[in-house]
Formats: sequence, structure tokens, C-alpha cells
Amino acid sequence: MGYTEVVAEFRRRKLAAGKTEKYVKDTGDFFLKFGLGREKQSIHEVTPNELEEWIEQQAKLKVWSLSTKRSYTLAFSNLWEVAIAKGWATVNIVNRLEPIKKSGQVVKIYSNEDSLNILAAAMANPLTHKIIGPLALGFFGCMRPEEICSSKAIASGMSGKKLYGWHDIDLENSLVTVRVEIAKTGDQRTIRLQPTAVA
Repeated sequence: MGYTEVVAEFRRRKLAAGKTEKYVKDTGDFFLKFGLGREKQSIHEVTPNELEEWIEQQAKLKVWSLSTKRSYTLAFSNLWEVAIAKGWATVNIVNRLEPIKKSGQVVKIYSNEDSLNILAAAMANPLTHKIIGPLALGFFGCMRPEEICSSKAIASGMSGKKLYGWHDIDLENSLVTVRVEIAKTGDQRTIRLQPTAVA
């Protein structure tokens, strides 16, 4: 199957699976940039070296971070998975590229004293009062930073009330809803806040 036809099938399948139109359009357009000059080429004829060289060129040209490079490489993996599912390719060529690992993170467990100092510092300045909610949810609500910041929803093209906000927090009943669009693992959950978090 020709490369552009595979991209069209990718778009169709992702829309049917509930991905946003913006995500599908932007990802498809990105795939077509690689496809310039190979629109009719059968996808099974594309070599890992061709894809790797193009990704490296784009990374240098656009000054991609390792995280961005990894995301785009995973997107190509999804495209080849569609081709395999349709019987148009037998190998996911992305598996033959050097894997891009996530950059290492330093994990720190805050002591109670550190947590109190961080919250006290946020309360001391009117400009930082707006971050009390995220701090309380992180320290006392077992929410991941990327959930509080709506990272997954933003990456999917969502905005407004679809993003995480005060509309998801019921202080009167001490409950917080982490919707499926926000939850890192895609599972909606409800958190019962302890009195310290509500305060």
C-alpha cells in the first residue's frame, strides 16, 4: 500500500478510536512531511535508515529535545502498527532504530518540614497564591504533576473546561475527580481529600 494511503488509514482509525480531530490532523500532516517524494512508495519498502536519517535531520533543523524526538519516533511506530494491522507491512521499522530513553529524573522525597516550608513560601506572596491548589493536590491528593497540569489533555488538543481545574474539585464534600482525559493511566478516579488538603 502506498505511503499516503497508509497515512489516510491512520487518520481514519484514530478518529474512529476517539482521538481529537486536531491530533489526527497534526499527526497526519507530520507523517506527510516525511512522505514528500515517496507518496506512492509502498510502505513496506521504506527502510529504517531512511526514517532515522529524516528524524535526525528534523531534530537538528527544529532543535528538538530528546523528549520531542522520542514522541515523534513513537508516532511513526503507531503508523507502522496500522500498516501491520492492515497487512500492508510485516515489520515495524521503528523497532530497528536506536531506542530513545527518557531523560533521567532525580527523585526526591520531601520531608514534612520541606513540605511545610514550600507551602509557607507560596502563602507568603500574593503572586504565588495561585499555586496553592496544585501544591496541595500534589502533596496531599496523590495527583501526578502531569495530571494537575493537564499534560495529556493539552497534547490531545483539548482546552477550556476539558482541562483540569477548580470545576473538578468539590471542597464542600472533600472530593477531587481525576477525569479519564486527565488521568495518566486513562482510568478515572475520585480522591477523598484529608482535612489538611482542604485547608
